[in-house]
Amino acid sequence: MREAPEAEAAVLALCFKQPECHRRAVLELSEDHFVSEGFRSVWHAISKQEAPLDLTLVAEAIKANGGLEAVGGKARLASLRFSAAERERFGDYVRLLHEARGHRRLERMLESAKGFVERSDAPLTSISNQVSEMLTEVVRDSITTNDGATLHDAFTKAFQQTYEAMQTGTNLTGYRTHVNAIDEMIGGFEPGHVTTLMGEAATGKTALALQAAIGASQHVPVAFISLEMPPGDLGQRIQSNITRTNYSLIRRGDIAHVEDQLAHASSDLANTRKLWFAPDTVETWDQSTAYITHMYYTHGVRVFILDNVLSLDYNGLDEYEHVTRVASGSQRLVKKLNIALMNLHHTNSEEKPTLRKAHSAKAITRHSSNVLALWREHPESNDLHLMELKGRNNGRAERLIRFIAHQQRFTDVTP
Repeated sequence: MREAPEAEAAVLALCFKQPECHRRAVLELSEDHFVSEGFRSVWHAISKQEAPLDLTLVAEAIKANGGLEAVGGKARLASLRFSAAERERFGDYVRLLHEARGHRRLERMLESAKGFVERSDAPLTSISNQVSEMLTEVVRDSITTNDGATLHDAFTKAFQQTYEAMQTGTNLTGYRTHVNAIDEMIGGFEPGHVTTLMGEAATGKTALALQAAIGASQHVPVAFISLEMPPGDLGQRIQSNITRTNYSLIRRGDIAHVEDQLAHASSDLANTRKLWFAPDTVETWDQSTAYITHMYYTHGVRVFILDNVLSLDYNGLDEYEHVTRVASGSQRLVKKLNIALMNLHHTNSEEKPTLRKAHSAKAITRHSSNVLALWREHPESNDLHLMELKGRNNGRAERLIRFIAHQQRFTDVTP
């Protein structure tokens, strides 16, 4: 069985020494990366705590689970902090753990596949397909090392994206949202890119993101992770948007005059669009990551919308640390899976937004490919400015859009 005991010890040691290493490890690793029973007990304890780690609290947590003896006692736990683990090699240690886990999973899968082949009475083609799927699942869940892309590869990919935009006639390199302002600013939902949509409460961020999700779901599977609304409420908004039925009437149940229209439109939409809504058990960033990865592999979802960052459980972090963790985790996730992700983020300022003024802007600027902001210049107006603070237009684009509240949709004002 493939093991990496030195890497296991080094990762745990650096989690004690460096808060940033601990935060990154919690995002990238799980308990099954550790083979040693003692190291698994340590990981189980430290992954539930926030940095900087307190040795006494960790020891008490391990003891409560009956694992302190397997670790070697508190003295052995304390000695981890004095190991020769190098901060600069943290990435190498993590990669070794991923590779070792991948090999172990492959070994278990091959043993399982052997038993399946010996026992199955199915046709050879069915057996072959099943074993192929088992192998694919292992490969998907493993991080493999490769030489990356050559310049020729990069140019080939660039021309492919450009030709696809030209052939579809959309002039977009991403998935079209059918919200003209968004498509023109950021090129649609582009795989490998994080887009942040900022704005004060009640400016229509959810409505705009939902409208973009509906549009994109014509072309690609989309998942909407709402930390604020259950699927039924989101469904009512979509019904209002698509049928132009008064949202208040739908919510009150006063739909006798449009019942057939609503039923027909809802059925048609459900059959033609691939749009999922996350379960209400998704409450933390780690759970969001797990859900995104699951939907990517099981349903081929390529566009995700998270509404909103500040509604996630902070897990003991302060707001800035929380936003930084989500922003950096988002960037790594979209590159690993080559998906498009839009994060919605509340701001608290009534002033015209800029990157300098935006709350937690440093983290968002660093880790988002595009930063958009919704801003209402006049409190009573239904006209809002959609501003590009960072992106392909270098933050210069701005469009005036109108929110039709009773239909839960936006329309263009700027020609």
